[in-house]
This record gives sequence, C-alpha cells and structure tokens, in this order.
Amino acid sequence: MEVFDPEKTQPSPLIVASLDEQDDFESRKAWKKVADAITRGDMDTTSYEKSIIENRQRAMRKQEKEKGTEWERRFFSRTNNFPMFQKLVCTFWLSNRGRLLILTLTGGQGGRAGQ
Repeated sequence: MEVFDPEKTQPSPLIVASLDEQDDFESRKAWKKVADAITRGDMDTTSYEKSIIENRQRAMRKQEKEKGTEWERRFFSRTNNFPMFQKLVCTFWLSNRGRLLILTLTGGQGGRAGQ
C-alpha cells in the first residue's frame, strides 16, 4: 500500500480552461454566480443561484430515470467491487460515549460489534 507524504510530494500545477471553454455543468462555470454572491455576502442571490443548479440537476436525474440512462462520467466509473477500499475500511474504529466500536464491512454490508 502506498503512503502519501505531503512533505515529499510537490503539487501539480492547476490547469483550467477559461469559463468560455467550459461546459455549463463544469464546477467553476456552474457555481460561479453562487461563489460571486458568497464573496459579496449576498445570501439571497446565493440561495437563488444554488437553487437553479440543484433544480437543473434534479431535472437531469428525472430525465435519466425516465430514459433508463445514467450520467456519463468522464473520469470515474461506477463499481460494486473495489478491493483497496475494502481493505482500508475492513476494520474501522469509532468512539461512542467512551465505548470502542468496531465497524466491519462484509459483502457491502456494515455491521457493528463490541457495543
């Protein structure tokens, strides 16, 4: 398993297309009006613009469901089996009111033990 050391790793330069070149649903373009309103401290406009984005996304999900399709991802794919994730979270320790709980993922189902 690889270990990430931020002291030894240099960040990659961020290269972003201009807003004119971005798709309407790319984050910087889609959320620009929201971000600008937050910067101005205008919470009414922030809420209004955020609602527009959320309603567009809901409409898209509804259309996809009606057509039996799913949003086509560019950089990720849906999977039900990811061995590294399963290895990393096989045993997860949680503190709950002074008690130690063990969260174990088995076959995609979470369970609690040690209560």
